[in-house]
Amino acid sequence: MIPPDQEISDVDRLSLSLVPHSKASACFTCNNTPGANQEYQRCAKCRLITYCSRECQKKDWPIHKEACFAANDQSNFVIKCFQRMHTDKTFMHYLDLDLADKFCDSFTQNPKKMWIIVTSLFILPSGKEDLKAATSQEIPENPMAGHLVLSGFINVSAYPDYPVEDKVRRMWQQVRDDLDGMNAKDAVAVIVEFNYMRFRFYISARAISKSQLVEAKKGNRSSERRRTSLWVEEMRNRKGDVMPCVMGDDDIKFMRTGK
Repeated sequence: MIPPDQEISDVDRLSLSLVPHSKASACFTCNNTPGANQEYQRCAKCRLITYCSRECQKKDWPIHKEACFAANDQSNFVIKCFQRMHTDKTFMHYLDLDLADKFCDSFTQNPKKMWIIVTSLFILPSGKEDLKAATSQEIPENPMAGHLVLSGFINVSAYPDYPVEDKVRRMWQQVRDDLDGMNAKDAVAVIVEFNYMRFRFYISARAISKSQLVEAKKGNRSSERRRTSLWVEEMRNRKGDVMPCVMGDDDIKFMRTGK
């Protein structure tokens, strides 16, 4: 859980302030955020990407059209779950801690670098029999219950050819400037990109404090049971029930081939 306010650093407060206060996401193109009673429109086809205006949508379309796909029950389920995730301060705090655990050595060696980390959401079979059936030679005809899973983290900053748009650079630079302004030069500004079906649908700027990196160095980082993964696994609806979703053909195909 998040520590009491008096126990967290100014950098931690900055990172928590980056968590949206409403379910409506920021504009994917310009990163503007909606007002208290305002909700931005999503792409009419995939329903994953949010825009504040037609102009921003047109500007992003040449890139977005390469990955855009028709919305379905599965993508709507992912949106519903992610709206809870990215507006939950505990989850985002866990995200910062997991990033510190995973990359503390790299972050410490070069805190001023523009770090970009990618993580993905998947819908995987809930039962062992369904998992076995999904990986068999033939795709099963019967409906298959699935659940949401958050993958590990990939440091794409290490890939020289990884495309980085100007809007992403601006998001990172704003956090870096804020950190430098509070004399937190050892803190790290990180961009986290969230994917579904290899399709990036949300970008979050994070601030990792020096204290988090120090604690990560002291701890046992060999565990694969990350806080964020457990949070997603334990997510429940308002009635306290698990949040299942029937797997689609695309989810099963992606699980088999990664495409």
